[in-house]
Amino acid sequence: MKIVVIAGLKPSQVIYKLKPLAKVDMVDEIFLIRKENGPQFDKLKYIILPKLLRIRPFYLMLSPFFMFSKIRKIKPDLILSYNFKPHGFFSYLLSKVTSTPFIFSEIDNLTQDYMKIWPVGNVISSAMHEAKHLNVPGNNTKNYWLEQGIPEEKISILHSTINTKEDFLPSPRTPKEFDFIYIGVLEERKNVNLIIEALGMLKKKGLKPRFLVVGKGPMMEALQAQVKQLELEDQVHFAGHSPHVVKFIHQSRFFILTSKVEGIPCAMMESMACGLPALGTDVADISDIVNKETGFLIEKPESTLISNAIENAMTLTDDEYQKLSQSARDLIVNYHSHEYATLSWNNLLKTSIKEPIYEKV
Repeated sequence: MKIVVIAGLKPSQVIYKLKPLAKVDMVDEIFLIRKENGPQFDKLKYIILPKLLRIRPFYLMLSPFFMFSKIRKIKPDLILSYNFKPHGFFSYLLSKVTSTPFIFSEIDNLTQDYMKIWPVGNVISSAMHEAKHLNVPGNNTKNYWLEQGIPEEKISILHSTINTKEDFLPSPRTPKEFDFIYIGVLEERKNVNLIIEALGMLKKKGLKPRFLVVGKGPMMEALQAQVKQLELEDQVHFAGHSPHVVKFIHQSRFFILTSKVEGIPCAMMESMACGLPALGTDVADISDIVNKETGFLIEKPESTLISNAIENAMTLTDDEYQKLSQSARDLIVNYHSHEYATLSWNNLLKTSIKEPIYEKV
């Protein structure tokens, strides 16, 4: 089986999403259309966009023609896309003009927001009904598409997965320098400012959790100014961007995320695989992995609720913490590991792509 992938995946996402797929026996080659080469592993080949198409306006206008020429040459059995704007839309068009089945994979809940916009929502709805299959991050997203009339047998919960055997393992002997860690882009929708605000509220109560921020982004200067204003310099540390986050995870006790828009972020799964209980706001599919067994689910992104969750985490006994830690890792190993994804892909491709084709022949 040959698969063409149309997606704007970061290097880490290439590994987390496509490496388990490459381990499926019936998959022979995966062709990823991308601006540049990325991670290398068996069966993965890159189709590099011409320089002109790496410029956003030209990419939107001309790349479907480039993709069409490559698909005609490769003759894939399947087109796979991630998120609808614009890659899912391109895949939908190319599927229709080349008669190639396509699978749509949702990374976060932005596609659901686009569904509210006319006539974009109509186009997305048509694409989802014509797609051979839908992969979604979790149960909330699955239920959304069920409500839109997508048959349950066409939907799988299949998201990014973590290498829990080699890359992300607990390190109990590493000294814990930080109580909480955030890993990700520093942008408005991530609400890191609410975490800092919550720390300021807790300081007035005599609690001083240590908070590590790993990442960079447009909110960096504003967040640093907020820390200074609240006199939290001795509690909050900005590590900047790092390609090697596991060492920071091992130095921390809890992972925290208070986004208002999210899927199930890899950083959260990586941290939980290392045994960190998680604190997360109840948006999109976060509740699939954050619950009373694995951490603290925060009803909505408000500083008071966040401060309450942080305080509850800080007052856990050692036994309570260890129980959450083990449950967090077990959940990722059982449902978000590479092995789980390979098995899921194998079943999906057998039932949705290969077997129907053989029956028809």
